Amino acid sequence: MSDRNKYRLEKTQLGKTWDKFVSSSPNATAFSYTNYLNALSANIDPYFCYKNQELIGAVLCVVSEDGENIIGHEHIIYDGLMYRDLSYLNKAKRFSEEFKIQQCVAEELVEIYNKVYLSLHPSIQDIRPFLWVNYDGNGAKYSPDIRYTSYLSIADFKDAKVLEDIAVYNDASVTRRQEIRYARKS
Repeated sequence: MSDRNKYRLEKTQLGKTWDKFVSSSPNATAFSYTNYLNALSANIDPYFCYKNQELIGAVLCVVSEDGENIIGHEHIIYDGLMYRDLSYLNKAKRFSEEFKIQQCVAEELVEIYNKVYLSLHPSIQDIRPFLWVNYDGNGAKYSPDIRYTSYLSIADFKDAKVLEDIAVYNDASVTRRQEIRYARKS
């Protein structure tokens, strides 16, 4: 059985099952939960990705009024792909599984929609399956517009007595430290 036959994408509904998956995914955010999405009054097409009968991924698609394009939404910072927690796998197997999930999603979305705009979670760094869709054929291809997001822990800002006790502050440029001092004063 080829991987193409093992993996499939199925349209689903927002609700308890969706939220349960979102809460367990390391790639999900608060922007993926049913209550948040319903408050936006956006057209949402949620999908689950299965490996045989096992739920292993999800993809959140914000679609156009006619349902033909995935367009994203300004109030959903990260939409798109979410993996099941695969931390129990060794690194090589986890990367392989994530790759196959992404390949399934990339190949099937291009068959369903005319245009696809996804804003992937920063933890998804390898997007080769999207780049390789129809690479050697005449079908639709993805055109990536890669933008990077930085993670910055600001937890120590809360308890620090002086700015010099904050690692982020000490690592910041002179200009950024000045902005932090101004922000703290106001």
